[in-house]
Amino acid sequence: MSIIDLPKALLNMTVLAWGNCLGDMSADVAMTKKGFGEMAITATMAGPIFNIMMGGFLSNFVYILQHPDLPD
Repeated sequence: MSIIDLPKALLNMTVLAWGNCLGDMSADVAMTKKGFGEMAITATMAGPIFNIMMGGFLSNFVYILQHPDLPD
């Protein structure tokens, strides 16, 4: 446990998530400053949705390839 009584794993995941978002945030801020605010808002929503959908698809696809004896 840490000073604020949170598990270290939770703190590590939080820092990792913040670090993962920094690139997206800087790109969105740059687009907004150039006058593409609507595009930046769309990217803010579409990026994480794309990651979740592709991650779910790829993990399920690999699982299906590794277990060909699954029933239909």
